[in-house]
Amino acid sequence: MSKKEIADSRCTAAEFAERWWGMESATALLDRSGVVLTDGSVGPPTFRYGDLIEWMEGHGSEFERWLEEFDPTFRDRRGQTEPKEGR
Repeated sequence: MSKKEIADSRCTAAEFAERWWGMESATALLDRSGVVLTDGSVGPPTFRYGDLIEWMEGHGSEFERWLEEFDPTFRDRRGQTEPKEGR
């Protein structure tokens, strides 16, 4: 699969949650990014994966804050087991 095909692929929040630390983390990142979801009139709402990647690349510090809250590796380094409060 080419980079363009990956970027153009559509993804549901549930599919994204399976790849990234669960639904709470996926919802938090999609909310922060402002990525547009389809209206869901035909199946579950989806977003263009490339739009999220572009946001991540352009908003590195915000993406890092999200990682610090949800990535178990970052939480383990801080000795924290639950997502950080105050998102």
